[in-house]
Amino acid sequence: LLSFLFMIRKVFTKRVKYGVVRDIDSNPVEGVVVGLRDMEFEKLILKRVTDSHGRYRILAPRGRYRIEVLETGYKVESIEGDSEVVIEKREDWVKRDITVSKIERE
Repeated sequence: LLSFLFMIRKVFTKRVKYGVVRDIDSNPVEGVVVGLRDMEFEKLILKRVTDSHGRYRILAPRGRYRIEVLETGYKVESIEGDSEVVIEKREDWVKRDITVSKIERE
């Protein structure tokens, strides 16, 4: 009975992974604002701030979006897959890994 309950719990508690923002040395970056911009209307619809491990995730409704780093102190070097995201289900998690470099101020 106990193993059955454990199996049922495992089926119903699907863990949602995170996207991680890292610098060019692969260190996680805390406090970076990651945004999701609607590609049809060019409107920022959602944003999240990375935690102390550089993690973020955004639950987005169906649509076409572009992932953006809204922090002015960082430049995007790469986004896992592509910066364009298409959600075809009613809603889904956006959680792509992003590499950034710090912009040096003069």
